[in-house]
Amino acid sequence: MDYSHDEAADLLGCRRRTVGRLYPEAVDHLSEIFLHGGLLELIVDPESEPADEDEGYVASTN
Repeated sequence: MDYSHDEAADLLGCRRRTVGRLYPEAVDHLSEIFLHGGLLELIVDPESEPADEDEGYVASTN
């Protein structure tokens, strides 16, 4: 089930702004878990130089 940021904030007992601020970090963390568990495949080489500053993927080593 999908929730809007407003609905997620209500469910979590926080403000919409907090959800908006933490959402990208949560998606990145979940992606790392899926990558390490083999449920997601990395399709961009994190060691390659991105063509543009805004492009590319940097994997966390945490």
